[in-house]
Amino acid sequence: MTLRLYTLRATSSWETLDKLLKDYGYQGLFKTQFAQQIAPNMNVENNRSKSFQVFRDGIRKIVKY
Repeated sequence: MTLRLYTLRATSSWETLDKLLKDYGYQGLFKTQFAQQIAPNMNVENNRSKSFQVFRDGIRKIVKY
């Protein structure tokens, strides 16, 4: 299987992932279902995504973590 490379030009990461999955035959996978499948495997403390870190820290401030 050859993996195609995608650029993120004017699209979000989710849109890029959605296009990639559809190109390889995955249909009908909704964002919430996908998130539920990924979440148990995420390491929240060591996530390298700056936007995720900001989101995580913001939530923690709200709930006084």
